[in-house]
Amino acid sequence: MNKFLTGLLVPIIGICFLLLFHFNTRVDTMLNQWNDQDKSAMQRIDQQALREAVDYHKEEPAFARRPLSTFLFEKTSSTTHLQMGTSFILVNFCLFFLCGIALYYFSLQLSLTTAEAVFSQMIFYSGFTVLCAFFNTNYTYDEPLTYLCFILSLIAFFKNKTILFFLFFLLSCLCRESGYLFLPIFLFLTFQKNDVTERYKITILHTIGFVFVMILHAVFLKMVYPSFFTIQSHQELSSRMDLFEFNFQDIKYGRETIFSFFLVNAIPLYLLLQFWSDIKKVTLEKKLASGFLFLLFCNTLIVIFSTIARESRLFALPLLLIYPLLGKYLLLEMKRFRTGKLAKLDFPILAMIILNIAVLFLAHWYFFKVYETTIHPKQFNYNCEYLFTIVLLIVVLNIKSLMTEPHSSSVAPDIYR
Repeated sequence: MNKFLTGLLVPIIGICFLLLFHFNTRVDTMLNQWNDQDKSAMQRIDQQALREAVDYHKEEPAFARRPLSTFLFEKTSSTTHLQMGTSFILVNFCLFFLCGIALYYFSLQLSLTTAEAVFSQMIFYSGFTVLCAFFNTNYTYDEPLTYLCFILSLIAFFKNKTILFFLFFLLSCLCRESGYLFLPIFLFLTFQKNDVTERYKITILHTIGFVFVMILHAVFLKMVYPSFFTIQSHQELSSRMDLFEFNFQDIKYGRETIFSFFLVNAIPLYLLLQFWSDIKKVTLEKKLASGFLFLLFCNTLIVIFSTIARESRLFALPLLLIYPLLGKYLLLEMKRFRTGKLAKLDFPILAMIILNIAVLFLAHWYFFKVYETTIHPKQFNYNCEYLFTIVLLIVVLNIKSLMTEPHSSSVAPDIYR
């Protein structure tokens, strides 16, 4: 199978699975007609709710200033004469499909192997904020278009296609303003990747380019949403600072805020921790991983203090920077299951193995007996199952690491100087 067809395989399987996942008769999602008495209704598109979601995003100030996804839904509906709910699903699932393809080529561009690029796609589609994208409380709307534009901007950046980079970066920020968090990362990478004599010149030019992007963004807002520049809009923005108290108003809400972060970032952080010594040996990987940690810190603070943190999709944007690394190191972790040599099991190792197993049983009890979601009962979503799967995977990998002799990984050539 050639590289092109290989890049299509995981997105095709992933999108088909996502559709089946969101229309099974157990779950309550944005897409299906939830009816606990009539299971067949749950396998039909909830046209009214999706129509209301589109209308809400046109009226609510926090969303009205991000009209690109809404434009695609309405344009598709008017062109194809499909109902709005059908257009919503068609557009978003097509965008998720294109995200997988773009991520595959971004991974290959960073000199990863085909297998590593495929594993990057698998991590993307199995992530909670994609696998359960339209579950309550994820309420995904602008994310598919944001992800696609941002991945395309990364591809253009590393190909030195400056105009395309700024175009896709602007589009990603029009979809979600938090894209501006990546601005210092791009400036840092711009400064580092050029020869010494060119560093300051190119970095200054890119800085001017980012200023131009922000001016274009402001002009766009003035044209499509002039009320953004009014006192009422500023009051709406400042009122978001009260959401920290909402996120931690009691134990139940605070617990869900913490686990929303855990759902999204536990496996990525575990892989980075496991392979940090290898990551430091490759210049590009070190810069991408360090940039991710910086973005994760900034984005997490913003989410906790100024958004409703139970919407776990809000924690996911920094991951776009490191999906190729995650695919590479997850594949390497899987290979260790076949190649690792059994270590001598002395008492400290046996004690750690027992501790890991105890953590697994404790997690099972906690997630299925104690943990509750704040909007819908947990039996109507897969939050608990996903949380337990994360713990199970980490425990299995830990036990495997304890039972095998440590060995250094083969480090890829330094492709970024």
